[in-house]
Amino acid sequence: AILRSLVHNLSVPVSCKMRILPSLDETLSLVDVISKTGISSLAVHGRTKVQRPHDPLDCDSIRKIADRLRGSGIFVFANGGSESMIRRPDDIEEFRRLTGADGVMLARSAERNCGIFRTHDSMPSRDDIISRYLMKCLEIGGNDFCNIKYCVQRMLREDQSFTERGKSLLISRCEFDIYKLWDLTTQYDNFIQNKQLKNSLQFDIK
Repeated sequence: AILRSLVHNLSVPVSCKMRILPSLDETLSLVDVISKTGISSLAVHGRTKVQRPHDPLDCDSIRKIADRLRGSGIFVFANGGSESMIRRPDDIEEFRRLTGADGVMLARSAERNCGIFRTHDSMPSRDDIISRYLMKCLEIGGNDFCNIKYCVQRMLREDQSFTERGKSLLISRCEFDIYKLWDLTTQYDNFIQNKQLKNSLQFDIK
């Protein structure tokens, strides 16, 4: 009912994401129901709702779904390969080929390696990428501390436990702590001052 309502009331294509069910028959039955709602694309995570990233990915079930929807006008995107299968740009196409899907949906691979889609030129250093990310957060008007910390943690991965900067990130309690680790305190202070000035001007106008 939710998908049908969205399809009938929105002027943009509607997509849906699902996880496979315990059996292939149950999974395909659910796909049949979803396919009748009018969606334009379906992303399929090749694990059940109780499985975690370290559990094996069921590429065969994704392929069966892709075969089921072939010619239906619904694009199928394979999902769930970030932790186990996708490390380099070439791995994305290999994952798509293994699953027979029309495309691939990525999340953790792109968080871990921001250059996962970069197929040419040299990759900037990870510290440079994190610095750019932190500056981008300021450019858009600030970001939530928990979100900033989470994203940087995803980029540092295991180095959180083995480097001094990583260990300091783990115990950081505010945005300033993180900006200090990447030598961006001046930029952060300027942002805060400008924000306070803007807020005071708005208050004066009111």
